[in-house]
Amino acid sequence: MVVKATDAATVVLLREMEKPRIDGAIEVYMTKRHQRLDFVGGFHVFPGGKMDRQDREPGNLERCKGIGPEDAQRILVNSPDPLKSLAYWVTAIRELFEEAGILLAYDKDGKFIDFKDRKLRDKFSSFRRLIHDEKITMGEMMVEEDLYYAADNLLYFSHWITPEFSPRRFDTRFFIARLPEEQSPQHYEDEVAESGWIDPVVALLKWQMGEINMIMPTFTTLQSLTKFNRLTELFDAYAPR
Repeated sequence: MVVKATDAATVVLLREMEKPRIDGAIEVYMTKRHQRLDFVGGFHVFPGGKMDRQDREPGNLERCKGIGPEDAQRILVNSPDPLKSLAYWVTAIRELFEEAGILLAYDKDGKFIDFKDRKLRDKFSSFRRLIHDEKITMGEMMVEEDLYYAADNLLYFSHWITPEFSPRRFDTRFFIARLPEEQSPQHYEDEVAESGWIDPVVALLKWQMGEINMIMPTFTTLQSLTKFNRLTELFDAYAPR
């Protein structure tokens, strides 16, 4: 019996290297999942997870900036439902905040939250804990703080579906996003053993030498990233046409 694939979203978070090499300047944020976890335990992955019911709620979708349901459906190409299409963007932003502490959301002035401000950083760290403890939802936080999902800061990258023989299957949309200058990632320790920035070339070498484990969507994504020397080139290539 083939298990139905669960809808999910993943964010490939990127930044320019502080000390660029001659042939490139891209770093990607990766996490190593705890060995005890059932799904890809001990593997290096990008932040992401399954779509929740809340991600599809009209109130959440209405708080997306820069992309509407029809835009999302067109960008995803083979998605039959406009509202569900846009929900992938909401899922991606929520999962990135939950797993990495990066909040791709605009305030009332159209700016990202400045986590260099200690009070704001502590405030949203508290929100993040409440969301993990299921005391509040991401949507409730967005309403309370008058924030809007920065959907236009996520570019659709690829589509992966777990093979039919797998006991756990995911229908996952991959997005790329640039790290906001005002923020830095902090992984969620209950799920992630370690995390950090790495050159995609170095990550692939570590995988080839057996130093780290990765599944096909992860190393294939890294291979794609190595084709670009600068983030501007990468984001231009994947910008909606």
